[in-house]
Amino acid sequence: MNRQNATNWCCAFSEGRTDVHEEHRTGMPSVISDAHLRSTEEAIQANKRLTLRELPKIIPKVSMTTLYECVIVILGYHKSCARWVPKMLTEEPKI
Repeated sequence: MNRQNATNWCCAFSEGRTDVHEEHRTGMPSVISDAHLRSTEEAIQANKRLTLRELPKIIPKVSMTTLYECVIVILGYHKSCARWVPKMLTEEPKI
């Protein structure tokens, strides 16, 4: 944690803040529909060498951060040797 963040936290607690969890933020919430997940999964299955920068060209109505959340967080993929693979592999598919 840098010095500025520590100073901000100290000021917030000295002003009476008691909760350490993040507060609700304003702005548009991230909405990931089943259609987004399906289209992302289909694009990855069609070409496992896609990058996250190439996905918005294929799925233009979805933001880069939403695509990142779909691929990495929800679908559980990660890059391994320039291919998308599921994180939970057994020993058999790793070989």
